[in-house]
Amino acid sequence: MNCDEFVKSGAFVRFSEDQWLVSWGLLEPKESMREDEIGFYVPDFFKENKSNWASFENNAVYTTGQFQKILETQANPQARSFSEIAKLASLGSGGLSGLKVADWRWSPADKNLFTADFMQTKELFKAGELKKLVPLAWESTDETPTGEQIRRFSHRLLSSHENSYPYGFWSEQSGIMGVTPEVLFNLNSTQLSTMALAGTKLSSNKTSLLDDPKQVFEHEVVADRLQKTFSQFGDVQRGETKQWVIGDLTHLKADIHVPLKSPITFEQAVSVMHPTPALGGEPQKLALKVLMGQESSKLRKRFGAPFGIKIKNELNFCLVAIRNIQWFDKSTYLFSGSGVVPQSQLEDEWQELQNKRDAVKKSLGL
Repeated sequence: MNCDEFVKSGAFVRFSEDQWLVSWGLLEPKESMREDEIGFYVPDFFKENKSNWASFENNAVYTTGQFQKILETQANPQARSFSEIAKLASLGSGGLSGLKVADWRWSPADKNLFTADFMQTKELFKAGELKKLVPLAWESTDETPTGEQIRRFSHRLLSSHENSYPYGFWSEQSGIMGVTPEVLFNLNSTQLSTMALAGTKLSSNKTSLLDDPKQVFEHEVVADRLQKTFSQFGDVQRGETKQWVIGDLTHLKADIHVPLKSPITFEQAVSVMHPTPALGGEPQKLALKVLMGQESSKLRKRFGAPFGIKIKNELNFCLVAIRNIQWFDKSTYLFSGSGVVPQSQLEDEWQELQNKRDAVKKSLGL
């Protein structure tokens, strides 16, 4: 791989513990993908564009060690296993997590704007119209990543927690990069797998999310809708709800599997799932309408959108694009969302938003 070409126009996603799809070179937007093609599905949250797929002139599947060797600049770097990279990262060694990549000055999130969205949501709860909504807050900076910083961000993400999925997609004009805990779906001709993921606390907080009625309710809203959505395709199998530790943050998670009555396409899966109540709200159509009218969603672009890959007819894998930075129009934005339900308290949700943005800064070295 040519690293100079990669940092100008490229993409990656870790789709299993030790496998990365990495693409680079000439970028071609597309409305659809042929079965024999490799491509990235990168719509914005509201799916307002027709060309939601993109393909590159070069594609490769690398192990973590192979990708690491390409991203390191010293002569003859040693290829390491994922476990070795993770161990070095925990020690702040090997250039993986010990140093900042960019010392940017961020404009703080607007609490007044979030408060207005929060209060509007509470009124919709009182009217019996909504069960859940996910309003946003964001920080911004006038800085955008250089090619060298894109390389170093990518390098840091090699050591991301094993329960998370690093991803990125960029051109010379704009881009997105981060590490998400949430899989929208993994799809083949006979089965669809997904997860209900909601509820958040700092991992350092020893209280259990399972003992918090607000967090459990928020999670059940997500799980219930996913079960209802997929009952049309097969017998839905839901796993036990458990706490899921992902570095500094812990969530509630339940795995969901659906043996399919008949095959469905990548696009069909997206159309029935996105946005789940984890990133949109419940009911879905009303939540989308409310979010489109909120000031906090007008710059969200791909935050919370599907971020997927298709490797010929072998793999259909899609993430939810959270815990990221996005850059466009000479600025970089760091969004976070908070699941607001009737039991939510403003100050708790505001702190959760900050905790999520802090986790992004730590993962990328910001």
